Amino acid sequence: THSLGVLMETLLSDRIDPEKLLQQYQHSIPDPSYFFEVPPEMVFDRDEDRQETRFYIETTGRTGLLIHLSRLFFLEEINIVTATIRTNHAGMAQDQFHLQFNGEPLSETQIRHIEDRILGRS
Repeated sequence: THSLGVLMETLLSDRIDPEKLLQQYQHSIPDPSYFFEVPPEMVFDRDEDRQETRFYIETTGRTGLLIHLSRLFFLEEINIVTATIRTNHAGMAQDQFHLQFNGEPLSETQIRHIEDRILGRS
């Protein structure tokens, strides 16, 4: 658990390339299909007042999902402003991220691209 905390803290702080970090801790990211026994519920909502995009995902709470999502945001240079990470009593992940790209909400094109990458379609 300690190494996972260090991994996540380092990944989210932009101090190192996520691929090198995963290799350093001998972790690998499974194929995206591993995380989704059933199709996930994903909602993107642009908040122009706060200049961010809210992203909500609900899916089976598989180990590594948070790293999978955080890594994709990092690789796309998307800033996680805040996040609420939760797994309910039934084992479903119910995670919400507030995201920005260059201080702005994500564009529709970025949203579709991220959605495709999360699901392993690109």
